[in-house]
Amino acid sequence: MDRETIKEIVRDVWGGDTAMRDVGDWVSMQCPLAFWTHEKGHDNTPSFGIHVEDDGVSLSNCFTCGTKGPLHYVLRRYAEYTGEDLDGLINEIEKEEFLGPRTLKDWESTKRARMENLIMPIDEGIYMDLYPPAHNHPYVKARGISSTTAKKLELLYDPGDTNSDRQKRILFPVRGPDGLLYGFSGRAIHKSAQLKVRDLYGLKKAHCVLGAHLAVQDSNKYVLAVEGLFDYARTWECGQPGCAVMHSTMTDAQADIFKDIGKKVYTFYDNDLAGKKGVKTAGKQLGKYLTVLNVKYPKIWIDNPKEPGGGHFLKDPGEMLPEEFEEMISKASLYVDEPPRRRYISKQR
Repeated sequence: MDRETIKEIVRDVWGGDTAMRDVGDWVSMQCPLAFWTHEKGHDNTPSFGIHVEDDGVSLSNCFTCGTKGPLHYVLRRYAEYTGEDLDGLINEIEKEEFLGPRTLKDWESTKRARMENLIMPIDEGIYMDLYPPAHNHPYVKARGISSTTAKKLELLYDPGDTNSDRQKRILFPVRGPDGLLYGFSGRAIHKSAQLKVRDLYGLKKAHCVLGAHLAVQDSNKYVLAVEGLFDYARTWECGQPGCAVMHSTMTDAQADIFKDIGKKVYTFYDNDLAGKKGVKTAGKQLGKYLTVLNVKYPKIWIDNPKEPGGGHFLKDPGEMLPEEFEEMISKASLYVDEPPRRRYISKQR
C-alpha cells in the first residue's frame, strides 16, 4: 500500500488531526490500540508504524505492545475494542490490489517470514533526547573512552529509573547504514547486574550492525568486525573504523550489511573459543563477496590484582592500545575457506 493511501486510511479511522511522521519506509504514529494493549493505557511516543509497500502488503508493528500484522488486522482489532463498524473499510483493504497474492499456497508462511524480519526505525527526534549524554561519565572514562569518541558515538546514560531491573546503563544508539535509528543497546555499569546488556525500544540486533553508518562514511578502505559494545567504542578511540555484531556470531542479515558497506573486513572477535568460531562463521558468510582478514592476538599480559592469578592475557579489542591494533592489522592473514574433510572408510575383505 502506498504512503498516501495509508495516511488517508489513518485519517478516516483515527481522525484528521492524527499526528504522523515519515520515517524511512514507515509511517509512524502513536499506537491506536494503546488504551487496551499498553501497560499505562497510553502511548506518549510514536511507537506504532505501518510499512510502506507500494506493490505488496503493508504490515504494521508496535514495538511497545508487540501488535503485528497487516493493516486490516489492526483495524479489525480496533473495531472489536471500540465497537465501531469498520467492516466496509476492512473488506476493501483486504481486496487483491492491497493484499497481493492471498491465493498462493505459501501465503501464510511468506507473511510469517516477513513479520519475523520486520525492523522499524524509531524517531530519533524523540528518543535521542530521552537520556543525558554520557560523554563525561566515569564508567565511560574507566573503559578508556574519551569524551570526543563518546560524542562521536552518541553515547547516552540511562539512570535506570524506568527499567524493570533498575540498572544504570551506558546506551549505544544503533543505526542502519543510512543513519536511521533502530533502538539502543545498553551496557550495565555495575558488575552485580544479572543482565549485563539490555536492548531498548524494539531493537532487533540480529538485523543491525552497530557503527554501520560510521563505517560507510569513514575514509578507510576497511572495517573491523568486533563483538561487543565497548569493543566497538575502543576501536574508534584508537582511530580504527569498527562495527559490532553485538554477539559472538554474525547473522546472515548482518553479513548483508557488511556486503553493502563493501569494504574489506578484519575480524577482531574475542580471543576465546566462541570468538574463534565466530571468525570462521564470518569468513564463510563474507569470503565469497569481500576480502576477509583474520588477526592473531599477541601474547600480552595485562595486570589486574583483583583477578585470580593477578591478571590475564589480552583477550578482546576493548582493552587494546592503538599500536596493538596497527600491529595486528599489519600481520593479518587472508581468510581461506577450508575444504571439507574427506572421510576415509576402510574396506573390509
